[in-house]
Amino acid sequence: MRVKKESLSAAVTNLERVLAPDPASGSRAWAMRLEQVLAAITQAVRKQDDFLDSPDGGVTEVSGGQAPSSGTDRRVHGLHDDLDALLAEVTDLRAQVRRIVDRAPPGGTDLAEAAGLRRHAGALLAALNRYEQEEARLILETATTDIGAGD
Repeated sequence: MRVKKESLSAAVTNLERVLAPDPASGSRAWAMRLEQVLAAITQAVRKQDDFLDSPDGGVTEVSGGQAPSSGTDRRVHGLHDDLDALLAEVTDLRAQVRRIVDRAPPGGTDLAEAAGLRRHAGALLAALNRYEQEEARLILETATTDIGAGD
């Protein structure tokens, strides 16, 4: 399967779209779309993790009162840890989706299983949104902190 490369924000938006309709029908097609979105999120999380280390795009390269600093470095390491946890969560959810899709009859999936996938994917979405907020906060604080000059 070929997955379109996309940013983490775009992948999160796609997950929001997949979760918007209620899969009350237990649709196998919905579960397959969810798996495709999760594949894109996997790729985007890996790309984001690489981006944090990149001299062209890393958070630590932002000029400001806190860059570089040990506090900023710790927060960037924390972002890496968060991405590792997100990747593990996505991997787990993808495995669940594949098991359900493989067992499902062509018409649909078990309603309870579909509801469980939706809850798990919703928790993942919340975690991805928290990560994006933390990353944005770090960038903003790093770029705008004024450490003063003895005013």
